[in-house]
Amino acid sequence: MRRSYSLSLLLTVGILLIISGCVPAGQAQTPSQQEIDSAVSATLTAVANSLTTETALEPVPVEVPQTSFEGTTITCGNFSVVIPFDIANGAMCEEIPEVYDPNQMNQETYSAYYRITLGGYYFGDHFFDPQIRVYPVARYQEILPDVFSPRLTRLQGLINGGQPEEGSLPFLPEIHAMQEFTAQYQPLSFINGSGVRFLTMFSQAFLPVNNYEMIYTFQGLTSDGQYWISAIMPVSLEGLPPDSSTAPGGDWNAFVDNFTAYIAETTAHINQASGDSFSPSLLSMDRLISSLQVIP
Repeated sequence: MRRSYSLSLLLTVGILLIISGCVPAGQAQTPSQQEIDSAVSATLTAVANSLTTETALEPVPVEVPQTSFEGTTITCGNFSVVIPFDIANGAMCEEIPEVYDPNQMNQETYSAYYRITLGGYYFGDHFFDPQIRVYPVARYQEILPDVFSPRLTRLQGLINGGQPEEGSLPFLPEIHAMQEFTAQYQPLSFINGSGVRFLTMFSQAFLPVNNYEMIYTFQGLTSDGQYWISAIMPVSLEGLPPDSSTAPGGDWNAFVDNFTAYIAETTAHINQASGDSFSPSLLSMDRLISSLQVIP
């Protein structure tokens, strides 16, 4: 079964080579980035959908104390959050304007939203900046119904007690890559809403889970359904590689052949780690999320 993933990868490469080869002589061209993204995403999706039931997401018990904690209160537009002192020492608020052109729907599209970027994040260099975004649901659904509506339905189902399915969990912003794994899944509430938090990593290839790209994310909705909250916080765990430059064991071919088993084992390892084993601790990030408030 594992050799089929190598075959899938070879087929992906073969398809791309065929695409680039089927042009008249003297007019050679390389596959577009969109074609590459689609082919690799399809291969990774096949791998994710074939994972054994042992990797199925199970809520991890967590308790977020309702007592107050020390932190910096930041207000940005119509939302506020308290940033624990042990995560960052400041933040920058921005109002991001809408990007939408109905005549050019191949471009990046999103509604206007508010964004807080944490400053003085204490946990080294990472692929993603630590950010919290608040999107208006109605407008996002209006301009991107085919993309947004299925995610909204899935997130509402999880908030209402539904069980997460294998594969990608609902996530904003749009990222043209696959969620390579999901771990430490847990429903979580904030002052006037609720959602789910989990750890993941986005990838366009078979890469080792690593501390440069792994993130804690919260995806939730306000109680009135008017706003989608997306928080992305870089997180690391001792024992994971610092980045994806080296294959576990040193052999990329062997790593790809055993990718499904590797993801299952790594996900189990991350799920078994205690919340304070992570940097920052999952409890501190849960406290940050619990302090969120969005005013209609």
